[in-house]
Amino acid sequence: MNKQNYTDYVAAVYRHNPQADPHTVDRLHSIAGSLHRLSEQQCNGFSNWRGDWDEAAEKRADKREERLTAEATRLAAELGAKLYVQGDPRGWPLYLFWPGDPGYDNPDSWHGEGIPPR
Repeated sequence: MNKQNYTDYVAAVYRHNPQADPHTVDRLHSIAGSLHRLSEQQCNGFSNWRGDWDEAAEKRADKREERLTAEATRLAAELGAKLYVQGDPRGWPLYLFWPGDPGYDNPDSWHGEGIPPR
């Protein structure tokens, strides 16, 4: 990710919510990075050093993903936005949808503000 992507994300948040808490904005960015890494791990698989499937690591990752997604949803609501979580590591992991956005009522429409993963 380049610095411009992060700057665009922050500008979009403050354009929609000038009173946004900077800690919330930064935490969503941090969660996006964590979810992006988890998505990469899920695509690559969970194996131990011998190449055997590591079911315990997979369960830990699933629980972590649930916790992070719940926290991100709560933080997005604090900003006045809806959250869409996208698990494909080739794109942004989180999207914010603001009231009045084309995707607010239908997050699958891909018109939200993407949160850069790093």
